[in-house]
Amino acid sequence: RATRSAEMEVSVAMVRALGIFFARVIAIQPDPVPMSAAMIPDSSFLILRIASSITVEQGGFIVFIVNGNIRVSPAVVDVQGLYIADANFISESNGGVDSALEVQGSMVAWGGVSLGRDLITGNASAPGERFVYRPDLITNMPDNLKVFALQWMEVVPGTFGN
Repeated sequence: RATRSAEMEVSVAMVRALGIFFARVIAIQPDPVPMSAAMIPDSSFLILRIASSITVEQGGFIVFIVNGNIRVSPAVVDVQGLYIADANFISESNGGVDSALEVQGSMVAWGGVSLGRDLITGNASAPGERFVYRPDLITNMPDNLKVFALQWMEVVPGTFGN
């Protein structure tokens, strides 16, 4: 199916100030970059492109829920927070010797994961991508994001699904 995409640039300072950022498509750029938008309202393929490290202090919280791909630029070495992609998580390579990427928090990609970092000779002793769990991000999650929509009920044996 044909898809269209759009990007919206947001400064790191703006993301830190908001904590939770809802947008159809965004690109995280280094400070200072003014917010600009080129949105396509009926866009069917969405992208979160991270081009600058994102850090979350202990006691802080940030989440990105993306109906599309999450792409991390090869220049980014540290990404913290909760990231949920309906499509893919892609760690990009620069085509040469890459820097290792460390993701602190949680990364969920329902479509798949593409780990593209290549440390060349360093591959034998260190990972190109490293994922570190940060339980404080779950603890600091706002209550309205902690709702788990599941209903349990007792049924008569043999009648489930009828």
